[in-house]
Amino acid sequence: MIDIFPEPIIITPNVFTPNGDNNNDLFLSDLQGVKEIKYTIYNRWGNLIREVEGLTSGWDGKNKGGNEVEDGVYYYIITATAYDDVIKETSGFVQLIRAPK
Repeated sequence: MIDIFPEPIIITPNVFTPNGDNNNDLFLSDLQGVKEIKYTIYNRWGNLIREVEGLTSGWDGKNKGGNEVEDGVYYYIITATAYDDVIKETSGFVQLIRAPK
């Protein structure tokens, strides 16, 4: 028997607007072939802001203390585990904009 696992695909937005209007409120990736995911978010000075784990969990624009962070550009590292237990890591920048509702 041969098991075939799809190549993990992670499509990540570059902007999100956590303003409570239920539209684009989470920094969340579109995933294929991934069974686990972890988002690690840093500010522009390299300080850890938040870590979030779970396929349907995303960053809500709050720090680890639960307080809203400022508008700005944040660095992320995404660590995903594929169905064949291969770990894929990707990173980049996301802009947080608290647009009015």
